[in-house]
Amino acid sequence: MKRYLPSLLTVFLTFCLAITFFCARGYPQGEEEEEALQKLNINTATLEELSSLPRISIREARSIIIYREKHGPFKRIQDINKVPSIERTEYRVIKDMITVEEIEPADNHVFDSTSAASIALM
Repeated sequence: MKRYLPSLLTVFLTFCLAITFFCARGYPQGEEEEEALQKLNINTATLEELSSLPRISIREARSIIIYREKHGPFKRIQDINKVPSIERTEYRVIKDMITVEEIEPADNHVFDSTSAASIALM
């Protein structure tokens, strides 16, 4: 047994070092950390961004955008519950991932791929 102890100790220490190296690479640092913690503004989010949230399907993302364009920007994150297809369980999952930062009204409305008319046609 004493003869195998140095080999076992070397294997164990190598394994611990490898685990430490791979775990340390998984945590974002600096600017990457800020991006990872950045919340999605539901007043400006695109269809793709909204549908990337957990438990939000393309159909629900469309409903959010259509509601937003019909009723104006959300004032509080809780207002997303007013969208007919969003249930309380979905809200509980995404509430820490979303925000409703103020948006400036645009002078010239540009028709883009996220407007209600174009989404309804999808």
